[in-house]
Amino acid sequence: MNADAKRRIAHATAKFIPNGASLMIGLGTTPEYVAQALSRRHDLRVITNNLNVAAAFAHNPDIEITIAGGTLRPLDRDIVGEAAARFFAGFRADYGIFGVGGVDQDGTLLDFHLGEVQARQSIVANSRTAVLVADTTKFGRNASVRGGHLDECHHLFTDGPLPTAFAPITAKYTDRIHASSDTALAR
Repeated sequence: MNADAKRRIAHATAKFIPNGASLMIGLGTTPEYVAQALSRRHDLRVITNNLNVAAAFAHNPDIEITIAGGTLRPLDRDIVGEAAARFFAGFRADYGIFGVGGVDQDGTLLDFHLGEVQARQSIVANSRTAVLVADTTKFGRNASVRGGHLDECHHLFTDGPLPTAFAPITAKYTDRIHASSDTALAR
């Protein structure tokens, strides 16, 4: 869903990440697009719980890849839950890049499974710079598992203006929000 928007987000995010950085990249299609956009870069250290992310980088010998062990969710090709959370807690990365299932109007980050939230929260806790990548359809999208808040995100990369219902909560984040239409609403 929303592949063009996710590609725009990925390219904007990739421009933001310098060579030589260490990255934790979580699960989801938008983080996968970010991995693809970064796949030709040099001297990156990638820490991930998603096989698609690892595969995007695997052809580049200039990128070091460390992947979580644990139980694989075959359809999504990711490893989630306590094992993934413990895995990420063993590192400290320059950037943590992650998606969400949805964002509630109060800024609460939402997902569909507790294991996804546990892994995402560990990425945020163990990254110097937390980078949320989410297309605008995620804002107001309902998901049942809460975990995290926009306050914890140093940067948000999205594909355009956020829905007007989010104006009260996102007004304080305007210097952190980067819309891929080159309109910076940042943190």
